Amino acid sequence: MLEAVSANAKTQLDTVNAVFGAFSGKEGGLSLTIENVQKLACQKAEPQPGYNCDMIVHMKMGEHQQQQQQSARFVKSDQGWLIVE
Repeated sequence: MLEAVSANAKTQLDTVNAVFGAFSGKEGGLSLTIENVQKLACQKAEPQPGYNCDMIVHMKMGEHQQQQQQSARFVKSDQGWLIVE
């Protein structure tokens, strides 16, 4: 599934934006930026629509870099892939 997102994205940053939107924010005065998303695995979300995916999210807060494993369900809409809970 994320291969489809990657195939339609021009750059790796476009892929991150397609998956998470252009996320950047402030947390306690520090800037938080998602720099990369590494797909681990995806499978069809039966009986729900979309795909359940496991990934590692690489982010930077101020000068500190961090990695977090995340899981999410993705569905395709008219505007592209969305994360649903």
